[in-house]
Amino acid sequence: MESSETTPRAATTSKAVGDIWYICHGILGTAVEVFGVVGNVMSIAVLVHPDMRSSTGILLTSLAVYDIIVLTSYLFLLSMDQIFQHTRVYANFLTDLHQPTYPVWYSMSSIAFMGSSYTTLAISIERLIVVTFPLKASAWCTESRAKAAVILIFIFSALYNIPRYLVFSIVPSWDEATQKNEISLERTEFSKTYFFKAVYSVTMNITIKVFLPLTVLAVSSCFMIRAVRRTGMVRRNLQGGGLGSNHSKFSAMVVAVMVFSMTSLLTGAMEVILLRINDQQFQTADDCEVVCAAVSAVSELMAILNSGINFLLFCVFGSKFREVFRRRFCKRREMAARNSRSYTMSLS
Repeated sequence: MESSETTPRAATTSKAVGDIWYICHGILGTAVEVFGVVGNVMSIAVLVHPDMRSSTGILLTSLAVYDIIVLTSYLFLLSMDQIFQHTRVYANFLTDLHQPTYPVWYSMSSIAFMGSSYTTLAISIERLIVVTFPLKASAWCTESRAKAAVILIFIFSALYNIPRYLVFSIVPSWDEATQKNEISLERTEFSKTYFFKAVYSVTMNITIKVFLPLTVLAVSSCFMIRAVRRTGMVRRNLQGGGLGSNHSKFSAMVVAVMVFSMTSLLTGAMEVILLRINDQQFQTADDCEVVCAAVSAVSELMAILNSGINFLLFCVFGSKFREVFRRRFCKRREMAARNSRSYTMSLS
């Protein structure tokens, strides 16, 4: 029998779901997003330096731009919403800012996420060529081709995500109680069609956004790890080779970026499949609510980590990146320390 009151099970389930999303995105997500945006901005400042000019540097700069958009979108769409709902600091955030701009952020995040995945794919192919065909890499992996790849990836991502622009519509209405114009966010009829729900959101997304890049990344990772190990053995036998060492470390950094990207793609695929199964098989809303919420929250958090962790990977594996970073951001501190030492010596 239907009841207008919330059952204890539904109330407990709803609270558990709210707690999962608040922990993953209100707390952890916000920290990673803020750190990631700052880190990616600093990465761009380093990567555009003349000493870092290369085809890989161009691709990494494009990746950082996409990651900033992804992180900013998640911060606005998920994290701020979770924080304001939980703390009640800005009770009207949903109606004042979130809903009116949601379609724009939703479309931008979809384009940026796909652009980030395929840019990582381009980086993996470029580094695979470098480690597999080192003598031909300079002729094949040019800056002009890297720029062309960046443009093509953006165009492809924008065109592929055209259906995303048609998912939501903003519907204005007059609220008699408050005597104000209210804005509500509603799904369009297109978003309820079989093409969007089954063909585009499931079949096409899993194939084009997950399976294709995941397969290429996995194959590239295997070949790159094998090539890096072979290069290390040759270098040890020859007892030297700083250049080979730098190439190996850079390739290791790219492999680390690829591993995080593959993990994000896998969790995203699990989310899509589970939610699709939930729509078809579960009879009530709370049968899979906690499990589905947990999988969705972890999947979205992995996407955030994938976009926010690259700066740390650059610092850990990129010796040249660290050197340029110190010259860019620590120059004034070093000059101040040098002047202080000079002044101290002059007084002694």
